[in-house]
Amino acid sequence: MSRSWRLGTLLVGGGVTLGGLGIGLAMTAAANGASSSVDALRVGDGSPSACYRSKTGPCEALAEAVTEMETFTAVAGIGYAIAISAAVGTSLLLLLPPPPPRPRASLRPSARVTPWFGPGGGGVGVVGVF
Repeated sequence: MSRSWRLGTLLVGGGVTLGGLGIGLAMTAAANGASSSVDALRVGDGSPSACYRSKTGPCEALAEAVTEMETFTAVAGIGYAIAISAAVGTSLLLLLPPPPPRPRASLRPSARVTPWFGPGGGGVGVVGVF
């Protein structure tokens, strides 16, 4: 029991860790690509105030690219947080002692006959494990 409990914990925790790390790495790469787009879309002298309150086409494209980059960066952070949390949680779980074995239920065949009576008559019911 101890070995299967530890193996299951390791597999699930390791899978969540790798999944979070994969999300973090993929979104970091996407954020870097979006950052290149932001650099290419800089307007005027490249200062952030060049598009302040401007609704022109280049400024709207720049604002969309910045929003996309910030979204990718936020999702990357969430992925890394999931990976770190899963790795720490799995490590702590593996340090705990294994759960105690469950007592096995007796599976001997048994039956119980119970009479019942009601306003419309009566009968006999049989309940059991076969």
